[in-house]
Formats: sequence, C-alpha cells, structure tokens
Amino acid sequence: MVAADDGKRGGSGEGKKQRQTVYETLPVRHRVTMILQRLFRFSSLIQSAVSVHLRRNIGATAVALKELDPIQKLFLDKIREYRTKRQSSAGPVDTGPEYQQDLERELFKLKQMYGKGDMTTFPNFKFEDPKFEVIEKPQS
Repeated sequence: MVAADDGKRGGSGEGKKQRQTVYETLPVRHRVTMILQRLFRFSSLIQSAVSVHLRRNIGATAVALKELDPIQKLFLDKIREYRTKRQSSAGPVDTGPEYQQDLERELFKLKQMYGKGDMTTFPNFKFEDPKFEVIEKPQS
C-alpha cells in the first residue's frame, strides 16, 4: 500500500518521504515478525505439497528409499534361490527320480509313434522347390 500523495511527483525530497509504504512505517520488530510469518506459511505449503506427493507415490518412494515390502522381499528371495539352483543343476530344479522315469517313458512313447530320431532336439527341415514344366500357350 502506498500512503496518500499530495500530488507532488517531482524530484523533491518531501514527496519521496510522503510516499512511504505501510511496511516501511512499521517498527523493525513487526517487520521481522511479518517476514517470519510469511516464511513459515510458505514452508508449510511446501511441506504439505511434498507430503501429499509422497503419499500418492508411495511405490516410487519405497524404491527410492531402498525399502521393500515384506511380500516383495520374500518373492525376490525365492526367485534368487531358484536362479542359483537352476545354475547348479543341469535339468529341472527340485525333481526326484519319479520325474526322470516319467520323462524316459514319454520319450520312449514318442520314439515309437514318430520314429527313431532324437526327441530332445528340434528337427531340421529341408524343403525343395518343386520343378514345374513350362507349357506353351497356344496362339489363337
């Protein structure tokens, strides 16, 4: 706010003194209080905006803070355990002798039905283009 002006807009020193703001007329103690109130109000707005943002994006903040949900941690531990078992074994993980017997039995059935090839590898296919005869079109 600007104090009332008596119409003098020139370069005189009296006109400048009269155009002081309300803020400048307050004592220093009140000015400091106003500044601090505005800062606290501004900081509380920022704090509330940040807290709302963090609450809405809890999944992203958990990853950012390197904290995992207990269920996620258990799931990742099981996946890592399976990976180490898979690397150490040549075939399927946690199978007993029954699995190997069933596999042998099914491979034997396949060999009897479809031939004597190796049933554990993908077959090679060779396709040859058919040879066509050229027939002359009769002229009419």
